[in-house]
Amino acid sequence: MAGSDDSSQRVSIVGWRNWGDHPVVVLFTAAATVTGLVLAALALRDGGPAVGDPCTAVVGRWDWLTTGGIVTVAEGGRLTFHPNDLTNLPTFTGAWQCESGSGDITMAWNTGFSDRLQLSDDGNRLSGTNDQTGTTISAVRAR
Repeated sequence: MAGSDDSSQRVSIVGWRNWGDHPVVVLFTAAATVTGLVLAALALRDGGPAVGDPCTAVVGRWDWLTTGGIVTVAEGGRLTFHPNDLTNLPTFTGAWQCESGSGDITMAWNTGFSDRLQLSDDGNRLSGTNDQTGTTISAVRAR
């Protein structure tokens, strides 16, 4: 700007993340000063701010890496496992619940098995174990 001794420039940083099944775009504009760049980096680190409540953030579609297929976690506590073409598994259903204090997510399947899981801080990974077999469960948010 003419006649101004402000030598900083405007910098825009754009990031994105999924919130449930909906992508959210984050735009942060700051003066290109050390303070502005540090604030922008903090706002977008690890793909965005941490997930507030795992009991609501778990709702969505998950790529079930352990067995292959997609698990749909629906509001109201319902679950559905849809196998992929490479597995010889049927479709399973079940119910899920979440302990609000600990964020522990329990998925009880109609097969009699149940999984105890935790949602990652960025809301994009589930990990835990099967209560009966001790098998490690791993899933990522389906895109």
